[in-house]
Amino acid sequence: MRLLYLGLGLWTHVATAQDNWRDAGMPHYTVGIRQVYTDNTRDSLVAVGYITEINDFATASILSYKNDQWNTTTTAQGTVNSVVRYGDTLIVAGNPMEIDGVQIDRVGAFYNGAWHPFGEIGGEAADGIIKKLKVLNGSLYAVGSFSQVDGHPCNGIAKRENGHWVPVGNLITDTPYPILVDVIEYAGDIYACGAVSLAPNGENGIIRFDGTNWTAPGGGILGGNAGGLCMAIYQDELVLGGTIHRSAGNAGHMIMRWNGEEWRGLGTHLRDQNNDTIGEARCYALLPYQDKLLVAGGFWYAGGVPASRFAIWDGERWCGTGDEWEGYGESLTVFDDTLFMASGYEVNGLPVNRIAKWVGGPIDGSVCTTAVNVPEQTTKQTITVASLGNGAFVLRNLPCTDPRYRVVDLTGRTILTGRTNSSELDVDLGTFAPGVYTALVGCTGRGEYVVKLINDR
Repeated sequence: MRLLYLGLGLWTHVATAQDNWRDAGMPHYTVGIRQVYTDNTRDSLVAVGYITEINDFATASILSYKNDQWNTTTTAQGTVNSVVRYGDTLIVAGNPMEIDGVQIDRVGAFYNGAWHPFGEIGGEAADGIIKKLKVLNGSLYAVGSFSQVDGHPCNGIAKRENGHWVPVGNLITDTPYPILVDVIEYAGDIYACGAVSLAPNGENGIIRFDGTNWTAPGGGILGGNAGGLCMAIYQDELVLGGTIHRSAGNAGHMIMRWNGEEWRGLGTHLRDQNNDTIGEARCYALLPYQDKLLVAGGFWYAGGVPASRFAIWDGERWCGTGDEWEGYGESLTVFDDTLFMASGYEVNGLPVNRIAKWVGGPIDGSVCTTAVNVPEQTTKQTITVASLGNGAFVLRNLPCTDPRYRVVDLTGRTILTGRTNSSELDVDLGTFAPGVYTALVGCTGRGEYVVKLINDR
């Protein structure tokens, strides 16, 4: 039996947190690090973003770290967003740039002792930028906001094949130029997340490609302004972090997990500065490490316990470390058995030059949620839906005989509420615009059951 870990006043102390983070000594000017990346081939850490040896952010640096020393590997005019080792070649990507005097159209490769263009990615999409590079199962992927790759139409996600970039499937969105920010492989399918709205029904935030079609797993992220920002595979599930609001009907707040059939929460969610799931919070980075999932972003609590910008999920409970951050955590990596974070600008009252390293010994929390013997609530759908036409629906096989219900639209706005004293529920969307709606049927002590309704009157 899985357990629900309640974090409101039910805490247990595991270790005393005493300044677990320290500035990593990055020597250059920066207003933000986009990625810290472990290059195992060269046994070094690489940092990219807004980094410069002079106070001029039009000239960026790509830094490497090894043996407690930082070195400038190259300088670039333009913004570098992502870096990855692909085979024996270092690849960087971002906006159009110039690296060591070589003109690079958004993506460049270092080989034979010099930088070279690495295909053409761009077009009319937004500013034509690449947000993330990933190597998945031996293949190189690029995601961002671009509409062409090596002469082919492409809607923000491309794959490297036979020395060229090719689009991944035929991605059709109901708004032009999605901004995809991460990509991952799970259970044989490719998942991408970001600011994306899938046609024809406008599912938001996360999409899945099965080799033939793009769909939205579990209906995507519910609510307006929803979007995925990061993904990881942990304990055989896909974990999604981002702008995810529980109030819109999602299984989690700012973080949730997908097992291939349904979305579920992680404990009692990431939380805002009021220890609630009402206000804004963000999840920017996920890193499976040993038996834990490390989480960074713009949040204040995890599962109800204090967790300033960094939290630990051990598969059963949330833990915070007791450190106090100013600014957000944006990227995580482990290099030379040390955890690094592209971080905020101050921790525990001490300045940090946007890259911090963990110096607190084993990565444990000082305060954690405590297990109580309460079954975890689930949003698994057992309800059947019958469409009567003209926006009228009947929901049958309700999990209780006196449920409360609410219906929300894609912006997260509640448009209908009520209760019923029957095992069936009539929902009339005939006066509302065609589109996708979500019914949330709640039973006392059993959580909310999520049902998607497509009003095509």
